[in-house]
Amino acid sequence: MNINNLTDDIDINIYNIYLELDTILDTRHTTLYSMSPDIADKVIANKTYTNRVKDSFELITNKIFKLVYATRDKLHLLTASQTFIPEILTVTALKLSEEKRLKNTGNGSIDVYLNCYPYELQETEINTLQALVKTMAVDSNVVVINKPPTEITPKWVRDHVGYVIMYDGISWVNYHLSTGDFLKSNLTNTTLLTPIILGEGLPASKIDEALIDDIITKLKPLINLEYVRAKFFSMNILEPDDIKK
Repeated sequence: MNINNLTDDIDINIYNIYLELDTILDTRHTTLYSMSPDIADKVIANKTYTNRVKDSFELITNKIFKLVYATRDKLHLLTASQTFIPEILTVTALKLSEEKRLKNTGNGSIDVYLNCYPYELQETEINTLQALVKTMAVDSNVVVINKPPTEITPKWVRDHVGYVIMYDGISWVNYHLSTGDFLKSNLTNTTLLTPIILGEGLPASKIDEALIDDIITKLKPLINLEYVRAKFFSMNILEPDDIKK
């Protein structure tokens, strides 16, 4: 991230991280299992789930899955497995904390904003989540919020964080472009870590390097896109040697 021309306040904020609870827990597979245990088990066994480029699974279309996923509640959290995002969070938090420490003469503490939307959690549950995330981002202050993606505006991002982890990051960009909010806030010093999931206004039938490069180039005037495959947002069941961008 380029931090040379920022104000002091934004200079501090760019070291902070935003992520969603649904990125560290694989509630998508939990939802799929609630719809069809057979399909959920099959797509794990044949790796079509972790290698997916769409949220459609055999007879369950992308549209149907999203409709059901939107109705999830905190019971889904009880059986959801951790994803690879906690590992990414640990590495990223260490890196940003060290960068901040070097620039701010010893103070390396960063803020991690954990969005637990749409789950209505009790205070004890929030405290448990804060403690959990703090083990992933050691030198951090974990702030739990509950906001729909429509309220995580580019201005909110600019005012609070410099690193964003979202599953539906492309949809988030498209939504805030459609409202005009994205064009009002400069996020060129912000990184968005997200998979590219087809079916979100992308006119392609598959993901290849040309498509990824095209999306990164088009978004560069707005935000820095860091692309990873959907497996990083899936249950952490892969071998270490298989973890590649």
